[in-house]
Amino acid sequence: APVHHHITAMLAAHMDAVMAVQAVCYHAIVPESRAAMEAKRVAGLGLPCVAVAASSGELDAYLIAMPIRWPQLPALDSEPAPERDADTLYVHDMALHPRARGTGLAARLMRGVLQAAQQQGLRQAALIAIQGSQGFWQAQGFAPVRPDTGSLGDKLRSYGEDALLMRCALPALTLAGAVGEGPQAPDSVAQSAGLLA
Repeated sequence: APVHHHITAMLAAHMDAVMAVQAVCYHAIVPESRAAMEAKRVAGLGLPCVAVAASSGELDAYLIAMPIRWPQLPALDSEPAPERDADTLYVHDMALHPRARGTGLAARLMRGVLQAAQQQGLRQAALIAIQGSQGFWQAQGFAPVRPDTGSLGDKLRSYGEDALLMRCALPALTLAGAVGEGPQAPDSVAQSAGLLA
């Protein structure tokens, strides 16, 4: 039977489970410290970033995203402060536990975060794709871009040789506030990577 998930803001109480999912999913880079993950959670300002299975209460997926001022992407394992003058949503990290793969949960979680970013007035989203996840992100509307500053290029290289900077525009909300579902992504690409950003 399909598992129903509640998607909610990431709370301090979720951090043990988030760290456990991170440990299962990372293989191309060293996982970030708990302090860095906690700082990025706080910088996310309440975005809907975790998916908890309704029946079991287990955390099956998380997404670390935060408003930033382009092009000031936080470095890997850094502890950024919340940005109050943001114009960009930076999607830092998404991971799905193996039991949640193939469910469409990654695309659903991403749509919710992009919609929340639009509601905050952010004009674009950016991420660094690793572990072969470029196809998933392209299906979500992201396109590869070249780093436009030397420091951005340095940050990109810190994620590994296959890391790719990607961005997408976030159109302004209509007067009714409706946001389309956006493209559906095959979860198979995302799940094979484990870590998506």
